[in-house]
Amino acid sequence: MTADDIRALALSLPLAEEQPHFDRASFRVKGRIFATLPPGGEQVVLKLPAEIKESLRQSDPDAIVPVDRTRPLPLSDAQRQLWLLEQVA
Repeated sequence: MTADDIRALALSLPLAEEQPHFDRASFRVKGRIFATLPPGGEQVVLKLPAEIKESLRQSDPDAIVPVDRTRPLPLSDAQRQLWLLEQVA
């Protein structure tokens, strides 16, 4: 699937909308994120219940990998601007 395919599929869900989230696109229903798509769209991050994640991981361990939480999240544009303003103040 391409990034455009993922975007179209996510936005086809009832009440789904796209909003920025840090450096990536997020897809939400009633403000709650259910998927994120990083720049370049080489992978999609899905928020799934634990039992579904485990079932998918067992069916295709190479396709389903846990999110790496060891590195910090990138700053959003607003956070970068605030940092810059603080530096010049």
